[in-house]
Amino acid sequence: MSYSINFLGTGTSHGIPVIGCDCETCRSTNIKNKRYRSSVLFTKDNKHLLIDTTPEFRLQALRANVKNLDGVLYTHTHADHLNGIDDLRVFTMRDQLPFYGNKSSIEEIERRFSYVVGMRVDCVTSIPNLIPNILTPYKRVNISGFEVT
Repeated sequence: MSYSINFLGTGTSHGIPVIGCDCETCRSTNIKNKRYRSSVLFTKDNKHLLIDTTPEFRLQALRANVKNLDGVLYTHTHADHLNGIDDLRVFTMRDQLPFYGNKSSIEEIERRFSYVVGMRVDCVTSIPNLIPNILTPYKRVNISGFEVT
């Protein structure tokens, strides 16, 4: 059983280059110094698990040719890991999409993005239709075929 890991972004919370920065890295023409904020896509047996939705998630998904998702795992709720959540809408046009995080992360997402959480299964709309799942710290769980602790 093979799987792949696609680093959609490996930059800092600002991304690289940083707006207004004149340091050597930010001025560099080296493609390795043009990095989106951190996000990862795991793929196995035609199942796809996304880690975090950065503000550039739309661009990351287009670049990586992401066509479907089976779940989203949030590491924490800083803007650089969460603020691309609206771009999940294309993955929920026909069905709800489960998302996962610890209790405080789920509560924060429900507070900040209440309109994306828990609509009816038969409700087709242009906003994300996400189903929250609270994870217990240090407890192993299966998310779309991926063992996660």
